[in-house]
Parts: sequence; structure tokens; C-alpha cells
Amino acid sequence: MGLREMGKAMKDVELMLVSELMKDCRRSDGELAKALGISRVAVRRLIKKLNEEKYINEYAAIPNFTKLGFGVLVVTLIKCEKNLSLDEYERVIDAGEKLDEEIGLPVVTVVKGVGSDYDLLLVSVHKDFSDYREMIVKLRQLPCFGKASVETFVANLVNTRRICPLAFSSLARYMGKLVLEK
Repeated sequence: MGLREMGKAMKDVELMLVSELMKDCRRSDGELAKALGISRVAVRRLIKKLNEEKYINEYAAIPNFTKLGFGVLVVTLIKCEKNLSLDEYERVIDAGEKLDEEIGLPVVTVVKGVGSDYDLLLVSVHKDFSDYREMIVKLRQLPCFGKASVETFVANLVNTRRICPLAFSSLARYMGKLVLEK
């Protein structure tokens, strides 16, 4: 479901509330109510509903990664040796989760993709490129990953002016515009 379709499935005020929470989830119900032009009670009710219906997965701070010691953000495209069935994909995910529990991985997301020559997209943050390479060595233990083809795009996070910061506020502004365009 695209953002426009999601906007149609959700009430405008719900979409705007998600947008406001993405900009800053620390705001009080009163601040959110004022931004949306509704009551605090309505905000609390809508937040409860959005949580129950899984429109909101979590509330989290997006840190300044460089201040935490992460100098690069890496997008990794992975082409497995053979096409993965759904069961094989589930085994890869299970093995990846187990590896993460055992050693900890600086992974932001891993998703199965379609429409290109690659099977998986992995986004991660690292101290530097050699730190990333160490993670890849560990990932090669996973099913299908041993002989997989790996492409990387490394983004320097240190001393780099960004077109758009690594945050959800830009997406939140876009979502707010969807409501206004109706």
C-alpha cells in the first residue's frame, strides 16, 4: 500500500498524528493536540488505536551516529547463490537473528527485495569500512550467504553536508502534504 492509499485508509487526523510523532515523539498530548487542532483526549485515543492497529511499531530517538562513533552508513545488496524460497528466506532471517543475539550486529534493517538481481537489502552503520568488512565475514556464516554476491555503497557520515538528514522528519513532512493535497 502506497502512502496515498494509506492516507485514504487512515483518517486524515490519524495520518497527521503519525506525521507529528515522526517529527518528535517526545511531545506531550497537549502539544500534539494543539498541532492537530483536536483535544488531548482525542490524541490519547488515536495513539492507542494506532498502536493497537500496528501503524506505529516503536518510539525511538534517531541519534547523531557520528557522535556515537559510527563513521559510515553502508547499503549492502546481496545476491544469493540461488533464488530463495520463502522457507529458505525464513531460515536466513532466523539465522541472522540468532547471530545478532550472539554477537550483536550494527544493522538498521534487512529486507527481501524484488525487481533487481539482488535478493536482500541490508542497511548498517559502522565505525569505519574495516568494521563493516568484519561484519560481512561474520554474515558469510549464514545460509545462502557464503557464496553470495555482495555490492556495497558506503556513505561517509563524518564531516559531510547532507541533502537530507538521516531522520524521519522529511518523510513526516511529505506525509503531511498528502493530507493537504486532498
